[in-house]
Amino acid sequence: MFSRARTVAAVLAVLTAYVYFGSGRTWSFPRVPWERTHQQRFTERYYAGQAEGFLRGRLDLPYPIDPRWKNVTNAYDFGARDAQGLGWEMWDASLYNGRFYLYFSPVPVVLFYLPFRLIGGGYPSDPLAATFFLSWAFLASVAFLRRAEARPTWILVVGLANVAPYMLGFVRAYEVAVAAGMAMTATFAYMLLRWYESQQTRHAVWAGLWLALAMATRPNLIVLGVVFVYVLRRHRRALAFALIPLVAVGGAMMLYNYARFSNPFELGITYQISYAPMWRAAPCSLCDVPTAIRFVNNTVHYVFWAPRFVSEFPYVAMQKNALDPSVSFAGGAEEILGVAALNPLTLLGSFVALALLSRRESRLRAALAVMACAWLVLFGLATCRWVTARYALDFMMLMTVAAVVCIEQARALIPARTRLLAIVIGGVALYAIVVGLLLAFRSAAAA
Repeated sequence: MFSRARTVAAVLAVLTAYVYFGSGRTWSFPRVPWERTHQQRFTERYYAGQAEGFLRGRLDLPYPIDPRWKNVTNAYDFGARDAQGLGWEMWDASLYNGRFYLYFSPVPVVLFYLPFRLIGGGYPSDPLAATFFLSWAFLASVAFLRRAEARPTWILVVGLANVAPYMLGFVRAYEVAVAAGMAMTATFAYMLLRWYESQQTRHAVWAGLWLALAMATRPNLIVLGVVFVYVLRRHRRALAFALIPLVAVGGAMMLYNYARFSNPFELGITYQISYAPMWRAAPCSLCDVPTAIRFVNNTVHYVFWAPRFVSEFPYVAMQKNALDPSVSFAGGAEEILGVAALNPLTLLGSFVALALLSRRESRLRAALAVMACAWLVLFGLATCRWVTARYALDFMMLMTVAAVVCIEQARALIPARTRLLAIVIGGVALYAIVVGLLLAFRSAAAA
């Protein structure tokens, strides 16, 4: 009973922190209109607009088109737009055949914005959507830890020792998409554990469904399919059934893309209103020496980029990224924090995972698969032209969950567990939790 009480207390503490920072420290999430004004930040309310478009039977964003767009000689050139006073207008929407579309996935619209609109009578704010999906991801991760019999004290590490609370201080469509992807991948990870425990086809099918939704939400998460196929490689019947939701969701996304851009494989990035013309700039690549060097530099950012500490509250801040403009996005710099710099236990857990590869326990095999997923996602992101803290959430919580289970398993195998080892691990965990929370206060103050 005491363990259950500690679990509930830890879960409530994390969810309270999410609501606190997600609501801008007001504890309130008012409904918002779907229309945008010039006061809205980049991509803010795009998802609400897309939901309104769906309700009207439209696939585009139902915002009125400024007549100045007709005078723009090249809509994908920032200078041409800026000459008409439209340089920053409809930023990161996709313009095709005179209509604006959302290149972000429609999954958050279907799973949250539309149900909220139909039940609540208004549209949710983007911070509420991000809080909802982050809470979902966290609860799915807690379910993984509970089935793996990890101690309740780890719950705070999984929920707070990452940049999720930080991200909630400044939410737009970008952050909603990442949070939704986290929810899908965390549920996929849980179903992988259930598959390892039961070897039942139904769990493989559920894992396939959440994998499909993860890929539909964040296309870079397609790398998770490599691990999924490897896990089911010797279970052909289960793999065949698990591919059904993947084919169904993938087919639906292809039809959706074709209806919008006349190309089933076009997500809208080619027609993105951005700083650089995206039709000639591949978002991610690894095909020559410069992009290989970019991959190394980006990996260093995602793994080792350290925070800086200052004398005034909240005492810690992220550093800006440092990218090569010749092979990266040249629109400025954003903050980034390496997963190992924030939570060194993730790196320790990764090394422990390598040492435990030969063991066959179901919960450990699941944790090893999730750890492989996290690193594949990290390396996939490192091939891309941009590095930012929100992208790190594609792998950060996954890696933490896997690291916790691996460390717990390793500690159980040590013949004489020392108090010193427990103190060191506890101290590192406390550092990661405190830094994660302090960064959230930094973000909230800057919003």
